[in-house]
Amino acid sequence: MQCRFKEMKIGKFLVLAIFSLIFISGAAAEWYNSDWDYRKEITFNQSQISGSNEDFPTLINISDSDLKEKAQNNGDDILFTSSNGSYKLDHEIELYNNSSGRLTAHVKVLNITNQTETSIYMYYGNPEASGQENASRVWSGYEAVYHLNETASGTSEVGVYEDATNNDYDGEDQVSDQGKTGYIDRGQEFDGSDDYIYNSSVNNSQDPVFSMSMWVKRTGKISQDGFWGLGGGSSGTGINNYIRDSTDCQENTIGWDLWASQRFYTDAQYPLDEWIHVGWVKNDTGMVKSSLNSYVDGNRKSLEKVCGSGDDTPNVEDGLTMGTIDNNYGGSPVILDEVRYYKGVRTQGWISTQFNNQNSASSFHTVQEEEKVKSSEYVRTFSQDKPRSFFANNTTVNIRTDGEFSSSPDITIVDSQGTRSVEEGSMTNVSGVFEYNFTANQSVGWYRVEINGQAREKVFYQSEEWQNNFTDAEGNKYTFRRELNLSEPSLSDRFFTPINVNLDFGFSPDNDSIRVVSWNGSRILEIPSQIYNVSKSEEAVSNANIVFLSSINQSENRTYYVVSSKSEYSKNYTGLNNTDNSLDEKVENSYFKAFFNQSMGFLMRDLKNKFGTSSSLSGAEPMDRYPQVDISPALETITKKARADLGAEIDVTQGPLFTELKVEGDLNKDTNFPYSVDCKIYAGNPYMICEKNLTALESQSWQKFYFNGLVFEDGKFSYSAYRSSTGDLSTRAISSGDNSDYTGLDSNMRWIAFFNNESADGVAEIFLEKDFTETDQPEIRLNDDSGNDFYQQLVIEDKEVDSGDYWSTKTARLVYNGLREAEYVNKTYNRLDNPVSVSKGNEVTDDKSVVNYSRKGNISSNDSSPVKVFSRWKDDTFLDRARINITGNGVNGSNTKLYFNNSYDIRDSGEFTNESWVNVTLESSRINAGRILANITVFDVAGKSNSTQIEFNVSDTTAPEFRSVTNNPNKSSNLDPKNQVNITANITEYSNVSTAFLYYKNETAPNYRKVKMDRQDETDFVHTYEANFTPRFEQNYTY
Repeated sequence: MQCRFKEMKIGKFLVLAIFSLIFISGAAAEWYNSDWDYRKEITFNQSQISGSNEDFPTLINISDSDLKEKAQNNGDDILFTSSNGSYKLDHEIELYNNSSGRLTAHVKVLNITNQTETSIYMYYGNPEASGQENASRVWSGYEAVYHLNETASGTSEVGVYEDATNNDYDGEDQVSDQGKTGYIDRGQEFDGSDDYIYNSSVNNSQDPVFSMSMWVKRTGKISQDGFWGLGGGSSGTGINNYIRDSTDCQENTIGWDLWASQRFYTDAQYPLDEWIHVGWVKNDTGMVKSSLNSYVDGNRKSLEKVCGSGDDTPNVEDGLTMGTIDNNYGGSPVILDEVRYYKGVRTQGWISTQFNNQNSASSFHTVQEEEKVKSSEYVRTFSQDKPRSFFANNTTVNIRTDGEFSSSPDITIVDSQGTRSVEEGSMTNVSGVFEYNFTANQSVGWYRVEINGQAREKVFYQSEEWQNNFTDAEGNKYTFRRELNLSEPSLSDRFFTPINVNLDFGFSPDNDSIRVVSWNGSRILEIPSQIYNVSKSEEAVSNANIVFLSSINQSENRTYYVVSSKSEYSKNYTGLNNTDNSLDEKVENSYFKAFFNQSMGFLMRDLKNKFGTSSSLSGAEPMDRYPQVDISPALETITKKARADLGAEIDVTQGPLFTELKVEGDLNKDTNFPYSVDCKIYAGNPYMICEKNLTALESQSWQKFYFNGLVFEDGKFSYSAYRSSTGDLSTRAISSGDNSDYTGLDSNMRWIAFFNNESADGVAEIFLEKDFTETDQPEIRLNDDSGNDFYQQLVIEDKEVDSGDYWSTKTARLVYNGLREAEYVNKTYNRLDNPVSVSKGNEVTDDKSVVNYSRKGNISSNDSSPVKVFSRWKDDTFLDRARINITGNGVNGSNTKLYFNNSYDIRDSGEFTNESWVNVTLESSRINAGRILANITVFDVAGKSNSTQIEFNVSDTTAPEFRSVTNNPNKSSNLDPKNQVNITANITEYSNVSTAFLYYKNETAPNYRKVKMDRQDETDFVHTYEANFTPRFEQNYTY
C-alpha cells in the first residue's frame, strides 16, 4: 500500500487569473487533454449550498475503485476542471491511498451556487503526468490553513504542522498526545495539560477582520479559557474562544473572549465527545458585539450573554495558538481538525455551505459514472473519395475520423516542421463520420493530426512534386524506370499497406538513386521508399528489395514507378525511429514502441501501444516468451529456452520505412537447439511480421514444447478473443487476479487478441503460416493468473523427436486501438490473408534519340607502329556499350578481322555518362600495310544504336616475309648432277612484289649465281614465284 500526504510546499507566487465561466447545456463538455484517459463528473447538491460562493475550496472526499485501478500510485495525475471540461481548477491533495482509491482533496471551485446545478470534472489515468497540484492558489486570501494530518510529534519541533497557504506559517509542535483521528481525515488531539501548536507569525494587527473555522471535539473537562487564541502572551491582550467548564457566566458555551475586555457568548454548548463545526467571524475593526458572529454546524448563533468589562480594542499581534488560548496557559482536552484562518469576512452562506460540504461529502457531491476520453478509432485520409496518404502541394486532403463523439470534434494539423497549420478547426459530421478538408500547402514531409487533442502521428505525407519527364524538383534526371502494378483483391480499402518487392536492375543504377514515384492523375509525386538486401558492385546495383507504403481503394489497380539513375542523388526520409543502447534495440513507428533485449535472447521484451496508454504492456519479461523445450534425459526435467541465450546474435537492417531484426541463437546456448527469429517492422503500419524457426539436432524425448506465446501484465486487458480455424469467434473476459484458464483451444486458430475497450490498449497475434515436421496434442492455452495474462502455443506434449525435425511459423504481431475490440483484428487477418498483388513491368529508360558521334579518326604511321582508332559519342540518356569490328589486310585477305568486340563496355568502365570516347589500339603485330576499315556501333541503355565507319591506310615499312620455300626433287636420292632442281617460294607481302631472284652456288664457288624467278600466282597477299637451276657437280649446293 502506498499512501501520500502533503509533505512539501508549493513555491510562493501571485497569479491574476481572468476567466469566464462556461456553462454547457445539452452537449458534452470538452476534454481537458487526451493524455488523460478517464474523467468523472462531480455534481454538487443544490440543497446543500447556501447562496453563491466564488472561489470556494470544496472538499472532495471519496473512495473510488476506478482511481485505485487507473490513477498513478501517488495520485500525481489527478486534476480537476470546471464544468466545461477544459478549464483547470486549482486543487490540493490532502491524502491519496492507492490501495483503496481513497482521495481527500480540496478544489477551488469558481462558483458554487444554489441557483443552478454546479459540477466539476475529475481527470485521472495519465501514467506520464507529473504532479498537478497547486495548493497555494487553492488557499489564496487565507492567512493560514491547517489540515493537521501530520504524523510527527514531539515538543519544540519547529514547522511540523504545515500551513497549506503560501505564507508557510507552519506550526511549532508542542504536542505529546499521539491521537490523530480527525473528522475529515486525520486531526490532532491535545491532552488538556500542556499540549499546543503555535506560530508567532500569524499576525492580524493590520486588519483585525477575520474568519476562523474548525472542527472541534471536546474530550474532557476544560480548566482553561479555550482552545485557540490570537494575540495574548506578553502583550496581555488578544482574542480567543471562551468555554471554561465552570460555574461562571460562560458555562461551557460557545462565544468570544476579548482579553481585558468583555466576553460574548451564545447559548450553544460544546458537547462532550462529539464533533461540531464552529465558526467565528469578526466583520469590523471594533470590538463591539455587532461585529462578532459565531456559527455552530453552519448556523449563526446570537450572542445572548455578556460578562466582563475593559478595553474593547485589544491589540492582536502575538500569533496563533491551537490547543489552548495562549502558550502561557495550560491546555484544553480537545481534538481539532481543518483549522482555517481567513483574513476577511465569510458570509453565513459560506459558513453554512462549508459545514455541509465537510460534514457529509457524500451528501454534498455525487460522483458520476466514469467517462473514457472521447477517442477517435481511426484517422484516415482520402482524395476524391479514394484512400490516399501522399499528397501534392495545393491539393485537398480529406481527413476522416470516427469514434465516441457526442459533438463535432476539433482537429489540429501540424506539419513536418512543427508548424500548426490548423489550430482546433471544427470537423463536419457527414453521415456519422467526421470530416475536414485541408489544403496541403506547407512543407514536404509527414503531418501529425490531433483529434480533440489526441495526437495521431504521421497521418499523411506531403510529397515532393516532380516534373513530368521523371525529373525531380532539384532537376535531377531519372533515366531508368520500371512499372509496379498493384491490385487490391476486392476485399477492402487499405491504408499504408507495405509493399516489399525484390527487383533486378539491368541498368546497374547508383545505390543512392533509386526512388518510387506515383502518378496522381495530374502530377508525379515522390513516395518515401527504402532499399535493402542490396547486391551491388561498388555503387552499381544489380538487385535489391524496395519498400514503400501504398493506400489503395477496394478493387483498385494502382501504378507506381521505380526510377533510378547512374548518378548519385542522396535522399533522407523520416518514418521509423530506431535506437540501439546497451540494453535494448528499440523500434518505434506511429503505432507502437517495441523493445528487443540482448540479455533475453533478443526476443521482444516489451511493447507500448501509442493508441492506448503508451505504457509498458509486458508481464514476465520477455513478452515474447518462446520457443521453450522441456526434456527429460534422466529423472530431472531440463528446460531449454531461447530467452536464456545471452549470446544470441542480431543483425539489424534499419531505415526510415522498414526495420528488420534477424536473430540467431541456441536454446540455453545449447547448439543442439538452434533457433532464429526474423521480425519486419514498417512505418505507418500497426503490425510486425515475425518468422520463427527451431531445429532439433539431437534425437530426444520432449515433454513439452512451446513455440509461440505473449505475456502481458495482469489487469492490462479486459478481454481476450480468438477466431478458430472454422471462423468461429469467441470472446472471454479477463480481469485482475488469478482467474480461470482455458486449455485445449484450437491449435489452428486464425488469431488471438487481448484488448481493453476503456484504455484502448490492444495486441493480437495473427497466425499466417506454419510448417511443423512433428506435433503431439497441439493446442493453444489462454492463462489468467495473478501476475500475468498470456497465451501459449503448445506444439508437443510427450513425444520423441528426431534429429533434423524442425518447426517454423510466420505471424503478424498487431498493436491496435482496443476500442475497436476484435473487429479490427479480423479485418487485419483478412487483409494479410488476401494481400495486394504486385506485378512487375519491364525495365525501360526514358530515351528519345539514338546515339551520335562528334569526332572520329585514327592515329597511325606505318605497319611497324600501333594503330589507335577512336570516336567521340554522345546520347540524350546514357551510353551502354559498343560493337567494334576492324578489318584490313591479313591472312584472310583484305577483309581479315584485325579486332572484334561485341560488348565493348562504356557504362561500367568509369562514371556512368551520356558522353564518352570509344578507343581501340591495335598493336603493330596485328596490322599490315594497306587499307583498314573500322566499323563502330554504339548502343545506349535503351538499346538504341548508331554506327560509324573509319577508313584509313597503313604505309609499308616491313620487308616481305617468306612463308615457305620448297625444292623438287626434295629427296637426296633423287638429286643428281645435271638433273634440274625446281625452286618454289611463297612470299607474304601486303603491298607489291616487283621482282624475285633466286641465288645459288656450290660449296667451292666464291659467288652466288642469280636467276630471275617467274611469278606464278598471288592469293591473299601470298605471292608464289618459281625458278630452277641444274647442278653440274656432285657437291653441296646452297640457294
